[in-house]
Amino acid sequence: MNNTQKTQAAIIMRFTISIILSLFVLCSSVITYAQEPTVNNSIDYTTAKEYEIGGIEIKGTQYLDEKVLISLSGLAVGDKIQIPGEQIPEAIKTLWKQGLFEDVQIYASKIINDIIFLEIHLKELPRMSKYRFSGVRNSEIEELRDALPLLAGRILDANTKSKVTNITKNFYVNKGFLNTKVALSEKRDSLRANSVILFINVDRGRKIKINDIVFEGVENVYPRKLRKSMENTKSKSKIDRKSPKKVWKDLGKSNIISTLANVSISDALNYFDDKVRLKIFSSSKFIKDDYEDDKKRVIEYYNTQGYRDARIVKDSIYTADNGHLNVHIMVDEGQRYHFGKIDWVGNTKHDDATLSKILGIEKGEVYNTQLLEQRLFGDPTGTDVSSLYMDDGYLFFNVQPIEAKVENDTINLEMRVYEGPEATINNIIVEGNDKTNEHVIRRALFTKPGNKFRRSDIIRSQQELVALNYFNPQSIGIQPIPNPADGTVDIKYTVEERPSDQLELSAGWGGRSIVGSLGVTFNNFSIKNMLSREAWRKRGIPAGDGQRLSVRFQATGPRFQALNASFTEPWLGGKRPNALTVAVTRARQAVYPSDFTSLDFFDFSVEPTNLLINNAVSVSLGRRLRWPDDNFTLVNGIRLSHFKLNNWVDRFIVTDGNYYNLSLNTTLSRSTVFNPIFPNSGSTFSLSLELTPPYSAFNNKDYNQLSNNDKYKWTEYHKWKFRAEWFTPITEKLVIRTAAKIGVLGHYNTQIGTAPFERFWIGGDGLSNQINGFLAGTDIFALRGYDENEITRNTVVEDINKDGIDDVIRLGDPFMNKFTMELRYLLSPSPTTTIYALAFLEAGNSWNSLNQYNPFDLYRSAGLGLRIYLPMFGLMGFDWGIGFDRDKRGFTRGEGIGNYLSSFAEFHFILGFEPE
Repeated sequence: MNNTQKTQAAIIMRFTISIILSLFVLCSSVITYAQEPTVNNSIDYTTAKEYEIGGIEIKGTQYLDEKVLISLSGLAVGDKIQIPGEQIPEAIKTLWKQGLFEDVQIYASKIINDIIFLEIHLKELPRMSKYRFSGVRNSEIEELRDALPLLAGRILDANTKSKVTNITKNFYVNKGFLNTKVALSEKRDSLRANSVILFINVDRGRKIKINDIVFEGVENVYPRKLRKSMENTKSKSKIDRKSPKKVWKDLGKSNIISTLANVSISDALNYFDDKVRLKIFSSSKFIKDDYEDDKKRVIEYYNTQGYRDARIVKDSIYTADNGHLNVHIMVDEGQRYHFGKIDWVGNTKHDDATLSKILGIEKGEVYNTQLLEQRLFGDPTGTDVSSLYMDDGYLFFNVQPIEAKVENDTINLEMRVYEGPEATINNIIVEGNDKTNEHVIRRALFTKPGNKFRRSDIIRSQQELVALNYFNPQSIGIQPIPNPADGTVDIKYTVEERPSDQLELSAGWGGRSIVGSLGVTFNNFSIKNMLSREAWRKRGIPAGDGQRLSVRFQATGPRFQALNASFTEPWLGGKRPNALTVAVTRARQAVYPSDFTSLDFFDFSVEPTNLLINNAVSVSLGRRLRWPDDNFTLVNGIRLSHFKLNNWVDRFIVTDGNYYNLSLNTTLSRSTVFNPIFPNSGSTFSLSLELTPPYSAFNNKDYNQLSNNDKYKWTEYHKWKFRAEWFTPITEKLVIRTAAKIGVLGHYNTQIGTAPFERFWIGGDGLSNQINGFLAGTDIFALRGYDENEITRNTVVEDINKDGIDDVIRLGDPFMNKFTMELRYLLSPSPTTTIYALAFLEAGNSWNSLNQYNPFDLYRSAGLGLRIYLPMFGLMGFDWGIGFDRDKRGFTRGEGIGNYLSSFAEFHFILGFEPE
């Protein structure tokens, strides 16, 4: 190739490269221009446009997890959203609902083409670190804390503040402070980040009471009856200072006696109710909800008086001049109605006459829907029409009273009866017994599978479960489950176990020695599981079979020790309630030399100078009777006692030797008391006879010539005891208990006379004399307001020691009477701590011979007491009594009420059991 050609080729090459480079640059420019984003942060809200979320950022939070907050918002990277649209507002609402923020905003930080980047701006609410009260009494703080929804570390939002304000205000309004003001304030807590201290400032203001309740339109009933029907809305006490003069003027000075004689008690009470109104135990605060309920009770009272159309036209509440409230109620009484003719329809089991007799409503009686309902379905005595049918197995029975005709003031009724089929018990279901074995519960029930359903059996079963004392009486549930398809019913019993075992443990120092007692009573024991390791591991002691095991030891140093143990199997044989009881006792009392020091009392090797030992064993068998009814029980038993005396000088009618007492006893009793801790209904009667063989009738001995040691070698006597108790409910928690106890100890042979053992002693708390009574077999009876040696006295007998001086010994008396009346009020019905207060009147005495016996010559007392029952420790309490007849025994009345009470009053303490 020549030079020219080479030059041309170079030019062409350069041109080609130039063109290629130009094209490359041009393409690069085009590509670069196509990839350059269009950034536009403005949004046209007039036209909806869809965007893809390119990113989400949380701003403004310090203590919350950002990922969690993004998740809560419902938005996620990659989601398609429309702006304007529903997704963004919905996310804001969702975050608001969390209650964590006081401000929520969502911004678009940038938009690249159709991709949007979001920023969620949040302002966290502060957290409450603690709260404080002002204007609140210390006694109210804990109660308020329990009611308020406040916890340290919780977000303090507007809703929480509103609740705090309302709850605090209502707390005081319900206490009668109707003008209570509550103000909340916050202060930053410098010790905790984003935390505040909440101050609850309370201004209770004056306590507002109900000044008066005035009824308008009342013509046919007494206004005081309407006020009484309002259970929780009461006016405050009212005394009209001018009322005595006004009463005198109203009655008339000249003929006051005849005027009073012609005024009924109801009229007099209604008259004085407007003049003098004392409210000692009721509150006069105004609570709106209670007031609304009490207005309904006013109408209910009118309905019981025959005014079925009565209504409250209007009522008003306004502030009186004294700052308290007046309540004004206008009523429209309407017409008074009476029962007319009552017809029965649909009854086949019982005729009209029988049903009308059970109903007990006569034509012409005041129309009372409450009484009608009670006589049909819920008479407390169980003598209603429904009970009549249900006791015959008609579980599905129903009756509907229809007002067939209203003519003038008379309402004729048509009783539409649906008897249904007789129901048979199919299954018995027991739930809640995690300790007591199911067979123990089932054997106590009167409802058995296959028997006809009877309402009375249901009630009796409930009473028997309560009487077991293994379960909480308030939580025993009985639910009949009808099966109408086959005419059967399942009955489900739900129980809640409560502790029934008891522990007695006491110790002290007295009389130069240690005084103490230790006892355990297992009321739901299982002897068959004594060798079961599983029973000991699972329940601590073998339990669940309803047996009773009791062991008790008490001692006063070496001077006195007593050990007694007993075991009861309530269902011997497992088929009938035949209770077998075996008991053994041993008691020892000793007197030591005068130089026996307090430290020597720990030395049991020292021989006593005087000694008395009593060993006894007894066996009894009790069974439930079927006649006259199954509330009767008969208990028969035998007891052998051995008394050993050694130089028991100046203390008893015999001093040395061994003496024996073999006695048979029988007790017939009837009890309808099923709650042993706080009986509120029912009664108990028992008559017992204990007798020994009449040895003197067989041995042909002249007892006039025998010494006391030979005369009482084998004690002979017959002993009678009668006891009666009634429990009469006044209200659900207020009960009257009345009781009478009589004891007589007789003898077979006048040459022997009354035995020195098994006598009666009355006075004191019934516990202080237990040691002496236990040793001599004496029955100890408490009489509050007197000490133990004040009524039954030591007996003076002829010279026992042959020293020419008559001796004074502790025997007791062969005759005894005691009468009691108590008013009991239940303070705490809790099964873990049952507490009740009582006021009592009591009278009693004992006599040494039949010639002295006078049932009206009694020592009287009155006082107050308190009882606390703890399942683990049994009964505890105290009584404070005033003996009105202590001056009979030489007590001198002090001048003034204080000195009188200090001279005639006694404190008595109760531990373990209620004395006789």
